[in-house]
Amino acid sequence: MYEIKQLEWEDEQNGYNDIEAKYVAYTSFGYYSVELIDGEWYVNYCFSEYYDDGYINKASSLHRAKEIAAEHWKKRLEKDLRYFD
Repeated sequence: MYEIKQLEWEDEQNGYNDIEAKYVAYTSFGYYSVELIDGEWYVNYCFSEYYDDGYINKASSLHRAKEIAAEHWKKRLEKDLRYFD
């Protein structure tokens, strides 16, 4: 049996004028960010400072954007996990 740790979000406004709000969740393999731009939440994943998967999807709410990031995180990890009773 296994359990995937949930993403832990931090408020991280970076000062860019076009980004109204930004939240980041750091993982062992990069980080996820959700950014509010012109009323829409953009979901992004970055593997490292040298490799950026970039834009994953967008959502109309912060809650849904975080769900999209969590689904992406779970899919990335599950393909390398095995289930044990």
